[in-house]
Amino acid sequence: MTKKVITLLLACCFAVGTRAAENDADHEMLAEPKAEAPKVQSHNFVDRQNISLFSAIAVSRMADVHSTYRNMRLGYPEAELPQALVDSRPGFVAFSLGLVGANVGAAYLFHRTNHHKLERATSYIHFAVITASAARNYAIP
Repeated sequence: MTKKVITLLLACCFAVGTRAAENDADHEMLAEPKAEAPKVQSHNFVDRQNISLFSAIAVSRMADVHSTYRNMRLGYPEAELPQALVDSRPGFVAFSLGLVGANVGAAYLFHRTNHHKLERATSYIHFAVITASAARNYAIP
């Protein structure tokens, strides 16, 4: 009994889906042609502005690494990251540069999907946050 009910339900779903697809096709044939979407002004991903942003982020990241180690020499522990990560200088530098790479990857993803404002905004926000972090670290006496 259960197999018959399932088979009947699947047959009904298939029939309804097929009929709906036919209606959509008929409707599209009768509809007026759609106007083309306006072209979005594009740019090369590797342009002067992106190179400047990515370089500024890398410099800010390295300033944050330097200020973190300066504070650790003065006796202040790292508050935001695990101490084991910060204690390994190559690991911490690789982590920071990996975040720069993640920023470049996210910007490229937004660029490829024509979200050019988000492409720039990700880099501006990353730059602002990491620069504020480095400045806060340097402000500690």
